[in-house]
Amino acid sequence: MRNALFAVLKVAISVVLLAALIWNVGPDRVAGIAAEADYRYLAAAILLWFGSVVFSVQKWNVMLHAQGIRLPYRLLLTHYYIGLFFNNFLPIVGQDVVRGYGLARDAAQAHEIAIAVLVDRMVGLLSFIVNGALMSVVIVTVFGRRDLMPFSIATCTVAAGVVLVFASVFSRRLRHLIEWAFHGRFLNVLLPTVVRLSEALVPYRRNARVLFIGYGLATASMVVTHLVNWFVSLAVHAGVGLEYIFLFNALVVFAPLLIPSMGGLGVNQGAFVYLYATLGQTTSVGHAFAMGLMMQVVTAISSAPGAVLWWRGHTARAAVRPA
Repeated sequence: MRNALFAVLKVAISVVLLAALIWNVGPDRVAGIAAEADYRYLAAAILLWFGSVVFSVQKWNVMLHAQGIRLPYRLLLTHYYIGLFFNNFLPIVGQDVVRGYGLARDAAQAHEIAIAVLVDRMVGLLSFIVNGALMSVVIVTVFGRRDLMPFSIATCTVAAGVVLVFASVFSRRLRHLIEWAFHGRFLNVLLPTVVRLSEALVPYRRNARVLFIGYGLATASMVVTHLVNWFVSLAVHAGVGLEYIFLFNALVVFAPLLIPSMGGLGVNQGAFVYLYATLGQTTSVGHAFAMGLMMQVVTAISSAPGAVLWWRGHTARAAVRPA
């Protein structure tokens, strides 16, 4: 019952936000931008998206290797695409649950796979927030956007906090400090979970090289994703400079983590409008909304192979299931 209510809430949030944004921009304006769009750039964005997937799957592969799990790349690609497909309907972490569960069912190493998925996601988010913070400094100092100084300070502060948390999880010395802090009266209940998580991450703590390689692959995937967004900007004639894509797209990814929705629908478009139009003043509200909407289309189309792969696997399992 609770899951059903949460699903209804996500759909309601997406519908309300999307309706409010369309009303604010104007339906005629949205339709006009869509009609004038250059869909050649949109096609290029869809093709380029597959490059991002290649880097992301290889990052996951590296994290699995650290756990002693070696599986065919094709199998990982299959489960990653299935996760991408279901991410159209689930919160952003739903992709991780789907791909982790599917792979664990095939590989029968559920605990290790779950940890690898967790670290894979952590490294990816770390790359996005740290690179976004660095780009905010570049925008302020090199491009002279002094008005974005408070935003840059806030972003760098959050990034520093994320790095500290990441280091505390993987550092042996900081681990003992964190465990000591959780001995407090109110946090003591969480201590067993913290200890188990810390022990589960031992393979990565002993092999920091894996984390650096993962961070590099996450950054490569992020750069390709930025270029996808830039092509979408060109498709709708938004006129957003590539430097602002590198700044704001690194932060858009966090919007669905803060507000539950159906695959980020409504939330992502609101983030595009706020960051690119209101805060960054790099384009109009209508064009920023069109960018967000077109990116939703790109991700939906790009994840379509996941639907085919899931259906094939589902029908294959049904065929061998005993009567």
